[in-house]
Amino acid sequence: MTRAKLAEQLRQRLQEGGEIPSEALAELDDDFIVSSYLDTACEDCGKKLAEGVDVDQLLAESRDLDDFFNLCVNTKDHVHAFAHVHWPTEL
Repeated sequence: MTRAKLAEQLRQRLQEGGEIPSEALAELDDDFIVSSYLDTACEDCGKKLAEGVDVDQLLAESRDLDDFFNLCVNTKDHVHAFAHVHWPTEL
């Protein structure tokens, strides 16, 4: 999977959830969306989703957003709680 594909799937999930207006999502570039997602911190320990993992390698091994997320979580030292991505309030 590519970063562009990851961003596309993140946009789609956000649109389905109604968390951010579609117009705002369309204006955000792929890097911003992916970076915001990867900077999500574990609710228990505070580690970021992408902390300590090779993001490009995991992207190459992933088929979709769920697969990427599972690979990120499973490479960590404990089960993390990434229940919600907290998108910037200015969106």
